Amino acid sequence: MCSSDLVIVASNDLPASNLRELIEYAKKNPGKVSYGTPGAGTAQHLSGVVIGQLMGGDWLHVPYKGSPPATDLITNRIQLAINTSSFFVPLIQAGRIKLLAINENRRLAAFPDVASVFEIVPGYEHVPSWFGYFVTAGTPRPIVERLAAEIERAVKVPDVRAKIEASGSLINTLGPDEFAAQLKRLVEVAGRLVKRAGIKPGAALDQ
Repeated sequence: MCSSDLVIVASNDLPASNLRELIEYAKKNPGKVSYGTPGAGTAQHLSGVVIGQLMGGDWLHVPYKGSPPATDLITNRIQLAINTSSFFVPLIQAGRIKLLAINENRRLAAFPDVASVFEIVPGYEHVPSWFGYFVTAGTPRPIVERLAAEIERAVKVPDVRAKIEASGSLINTLGPDEFAAQLKRLVEVAGRLVKRAGIKPGAALDQ
């Protein structure tokens, strides 16, 4: 139904103002940069692993049970965080943390001067943060199509659309078949990234 933009933000104490500078700093200071995510094995965690592997940066993953606390970033307990933009935009606008990169294949209209990771890191791919609706396997096709049509109609209501967009999400409704195809593709991408990250089934929480 919708997707949320992932961003990479930094403590103001970190001597880097963009992703290129971050990568160079991490190379020169191995083990001194840590990044927080909502947990091991998440899209945010995989993004950090892949960027580090492709660009040679050495940084420590700090998994949280949920979004990394803003206080940990502001106080430089962790130097970086990767999560959806809605968590960080107010702090960025207030100058309390820095936005280093957009973890999507496009720039954000709200921050047009901040580059996408895809612009900086050759060969980069990621699993986006998204939300969708599912029903029990075997649900009759007419019911599935009716639900899909009602969901699409609902998100077009101005008040509903405004609330979704205010949360930092982008509305992107797909039909049942399109959604199934996209989900299959994302699972394949996630599988490649998990292998690249060296995460073994059943051991993700220990990474």
